[in-house]
Amino acid sequence: MRKILFLTSIILAIFLSSCKDEIKLPEDQIFYSEINKTVTVSSIDSIDGCCKYLTFKIDTNNVTDKQVFIFKRLDPLLDCDGYSQLAASRTNMLDVINKDESISESNSWNGDTVYLDDFAGKGEKFIGYRAIAYGSSTAHYYGWIKLELSADKSLLKIISRADNLTADNPIKAGQVE
Repeated sequence: MRKILFLTSIILAIFLSSCKDEIKLPEDQIFYSEINKTVTVSSIDSIDGCCKYLTFKIDTNNVTDKQVFIFKRLDPLLDCDGYSQLAASRTNMLDVINKDESISESNSWNGDTVYLDDFAGKGEKFIGYRAIAYGSSTAHYYGWIKLELSADKSLLKIISRADNLTADNPIKAGQVE
């Protein structure tokens, strides 16, 4: 009888320990690139997005102040169903994201033209970015763009960017691996 109880307890222990395996998320696949572009009052520049270019512009048409904004335009050579959005919790104003802050589904997202005015004179900061996975309506890829806007809003430096190419995995601002 003792042997049966002993064997039963061993089998039960093996079964219960096998059920405790943690669910592992897929490994991050970070794609990092240096951008090193400068936008001035007299120029605009863009970087590629998901089937769209993110175009950065300093607008001097505003009588009282310059406005710095990002808008999207379609790549005429690509045919796709993807879209991209930027982290913006207030209407049309991008969120300032500090190094090591997480960029994920929990951020607020805006797909329209968004303004960078809150970045003026604050040094190098990050903006959050997400793109829908091609052929999906729910999976997202998260990324960041590092930039610096002068205090007088006359010079915008687009420094670098990184994307997590593992669908639905968050990325931390500044994460390069």
